[in-house]
Amino acid sequence: MHTLIYESMYKYAVLTDFVLCKCKYCVKSVIDGLKVTKEV
Repeated sequence: MHTLIYESMYKYAVLTDFVLCKCKYCVKSVIDGLKVTKEV
């Protein structure tokens, strides 16, 4: 039973990390885009 809980927690943690990485990447892209538009 415990292994099942740990597995789901691990999957959730990996998924959260993945989503956070995507969000950070998106935010970085938006900021870079704004910098470029400001320079132009």
